[in-house]
Amino acid sequence: MIVFGLTGRVVFSLAISWILGVLFNFRTTGRLVFGSSDPRLLMRFVGVYFGLFWINAAGLRALEWAGLAPALGALALTPFIAATSYALMRDFVFSAVATRAQR
Repeated sequence: MIVFGLTGRVVFSLAISWILGVLFNFRTTGRLVFGSSDPRLLMRFVGVYFGLFWINAAGLRALEWAGLAPALGALALTPFIAATSYALMRDFVFSAVATRAQR
């Protein structure tokens, strides 16, 4: 982790990496998928990210409890998480952009 070499603290490095990743994803998903990177939508985007994290974590935990290996659980959840992510981004985060594009 490049950031770890700069800070020397694992959790701090993780936080910086996560924040930079979310900002990068906000810009690229917004612009490339929905045609917008309006900064006013950032908090909704972050909220969806947090929600998806917890849904994914709960799903992984449940599949692991049911006896599925973590890697297979992640593979099994990927289509659901991807579809849910797109739907939430379209309907909750970038809904005004999606509505304008349909007109």
